[in-house]
Amino acid sequence: MKYWIVFALLFHWSVSEAAGTEMQIRFAFHRIASENDLNVFISNCESSDWNKADLYKSVATMRKAEYVLSPLKKFEYFKLGKEAIEAFLKANPEDVEVRYLRLMVQNNLPKFLGYSSQMEEDRLFVTRNLESSNLPLDFQSLIRQNMKTIKA
Repeated sequence: MKYWIVFALLFHWSVSEAAGTEMQIRFAFHRIASENDLNVFISNCESSDWNKADLYKSVATMRKAEYVLSPLKKFEYFKLGKEAIEAFLKANPEDVEVRYLRLMVQNNLPKFLGYSSQMEEDRLFVTRNLESSNLPLDFQSLIRQNMKTIKA
């Protein structure tokens, strides 16, 4: 009987940990404050089996441009991230989280890169669909807070 209790507790812990991985990635992304944070975050995304970890890794890859001097390297990171985000969005056009992340990227990029034409569309989509999404309420709250910073 004791073994079943231990097994049940371990199973519950592993399921909770898997669910926590999603939230850990979601919230850790918003706490990246240094190049080291960024590298650790990307490593965590690479070791995650969550289906959106690659999306977050792509957005984080774009942020690597903040820490390099070469304009060519900056553009390379931008291009890699943009292509991955757009591919993920093409496969998931109604996903609020994907639209939110693209909006955050567009909001923080220089306009001369030409990656800002969907800002208003994404802002409206996220605003209209956030409440009915299946995103956890605490993450929805973070999204609402960040939406207030949009320059569009």
